[in-house]
Amino acid sequence: MSIGELVTIKLTHPFIKGINHSAMTAPPGQEEKARSFYSGLLKMEEGAIPAHLGNLQGQVKTGLIWFVFNDAMIHIVFDEAHTPIPAGRHLCFQINDLTALHQSLTTHGHVPFGEEKLSDRERFFVKDPFDNCLEFLEFQQAKA
Repeated sequence: MSIGELVTIKLTHPFIKGINHSAMTAPPGQEEKARSFYSGLLKMEEGAIPAHLGNLQGQVKTGLIWFVFNDAMIHIVFDEAHTPIPAGRHLCFQINDLTALHQSLTTHGHVPFGEEKLSDRERFFVKDPFDNCLEFLEFQQAKA
């Protein structure tokens, strides 16, 4: 069974329901660039951050934005200690129209790379404005 077939059937886990969010960093003062990329290009909604998380145990000193899509979130922490996510530790998003996203990202100066068609999916990688590596993939329907 291919990974594409596995992710399209409902597998159950005794206590893990899903992934709620993933966090990554960006340099301080880059909130508008984050909004332009994640809300503008990727069409994620900006989520409200509870007031008490503004300086959670001193961890968030400069800024934080939550971007929401479906039932998950990306948390961007604006931090002096920003370290970009390399290709080997990337986030991966399953999408519906890889070609349209590829065109949109390219038009806006985010050039996809690592384009590769696998047996059951097409994919590419792109860097966000902060050099974090993201993967986008679309599973192909099995041919009868």
